[in-house]
Amino acid sequence: MSLKIKDFSLNSSLPKADRKYLKFNDLYSLTKDHLKERGIKFNSGVIQDELRKLDDTFSRFYKKTGGFPKYKSSKQLEQSIIIRNQATSWDEKKLKIFKKKIKTKFHRDIPVDSKFTGGIVKRESDGKFFVILNLTLEDETQYSKSGIECALDMNIENIAISNTNGRRKLISLPNFSKSKYSRTYIKLQQQLSKRYKNKNFSKNTKRLQKKSNKMYKKIKNKKEDFFHKLSNQLTNQYDRITIEDLGIKKMKESKSHNLNRLISDISWGSLIQKIKYKK
Repeated sequence: MSLKIKDFSLNSSLPKADRKYLKFNDLYSLTKDHLKERGIKFNSGVIQDELRKLDDTFSRFYKKTGGFPKYKSSKQLEQSIIIRNQATSWDEKKLKIFKKKIKTKFHRDIPVDSKFTGGIVKRESDGKFFVILNLTLEDETQYSKSGIECALDMNIENIAISNTNGRRKLISLPNFSKSKYSRTYIKLQQQLSKRYKNKNFSKNTKRLQKKSNKMYKKIKNKKEDFFHKLSNQLTNQYDRITIEDLGIKKMKESKSHNLNRLISDISWGSLIQKIKYKK
């Protein structure tokens, strides 16, 4: 990323006609040379994927649809890498990635006829590792249609569902962030804030941070579980789902701190995303 930023800085001061940005292959070669000099082992595919993501981030910045790229510390717990089918295989107990065999517990059985087309290795905020496998499977099942469509009206406390049969119902949203604003969690955040302000990075600080991450992850898991069940219910029941354009980004620009917090806590975007890919 430092190479890309340096390249951007050098060219931005030049007239448009004289600007010559480094091409993908040039950045790829320079990155490999830099890693070799530092004695760091690397996988070529991982470097290429990271450069593509960086290039996409800069493209959004140039188009003014995204902000300027920021460094992401390797010390952060949440990390992820893309894996390809050339470097991945598995059996009933172990997953093989980049010639390393890892003991794995599969969430469900993998269909025999499925074709692996890629995946992601993730480390979550609580320190646990997950592997998401992207599988392609020919499905000749004929799914029945209900002939019913619906529209969703979402607000802070509930979701109103109106269908083409003339029926309307409300689904109450749980208070996902109740634990987030409990005395225990707030006290923990205050302790961490004070320690980081004093640049105290002791083992006890890491222990408190891990405890905080686990509490936050528990809140997130409850929300994800609710949205997965709700999206399954909606996509199975209705042939077409219409969702209002909420303009979440603009809503978050509100001067009301309390409203911004509530919008972030609900995560409407997460539910919409699940409905889209399941439909």
